[in-house]
Amino acid sequence: MKIINNIDLICQSKIFWNSDIYKSGKHAYCVSIIKRMKDNMPDDIINLKYNFICDIFLIYDKESLIEKMPYIIKFCDTYNARAYLTLNPVDISLMYKNFTYMCLNGLTKSYEMPGMERFYNGNNFMDTSIINSEVLYYYMADCDTLIPEEQKKVRNTINMFYDENMIVDMFPTINGIHYIIKSPFNTTLYNETIEKSGISAHCVPNPRILIYYKSLK
Repeated sequence: MKIINNIDLICQSKIFWNSDIYKSGKHAYCVSIIKRMKDNMPDDIINLKYNFICDIFLIYDKESLIEKMPYIIKFCDTYNARAYLTLNPVDISLMYKNFTYMCLNGLTKSYEMPGMERFYNGNNFMDTSIINSEVLYYYMADCDTLIPEEQKKVRNTINMFYDENMIVDMFPTINGIHYIIKSPFNTTLYNETIEKSGISAHCVPNPRILIYYKSLK
């Protein structure tokens, strides 16, 4: 069993609430508690990749995140789920506008074509609204290896086309590291280069930092 709890690292980091791109009252960060089927099924069942969003809520400052941590930890431990924090802030006004549009559109579809739209999990609507409302600034390379030499190669690849260190922070995961990269950054060139190395460490769209997870394996 291995536990990842990044709360202290997140609160100490300078890339979140005290970032130049974060505007209090206009922006927030989002916590998503996700149950991944592959974390809850036997290893021989390899085709189940479905993720279920168990809970999702906005966090306006690090004090609120600290206050929520007992709930997050208890929920994750009880249901073997993972908690993530958006790397980039969310435009609150735009998020609610997107969410309202999605709900109204879903209701319209349900009325016009009964059974076409399913409201089994409204968190999916909220998650999509958040993704479309993020203020994209930082990038993340999800380095899925614990081998030090490979992690060093990933860091070198991130910086190989620049005259400065592009990595502004890093957070551990169960199987590696989340490297946080400042803007501007050519994600396409990086992904193409790292793919040739055979190391799983690609830049991911709509990046989220692992806050907490207790592996049962």
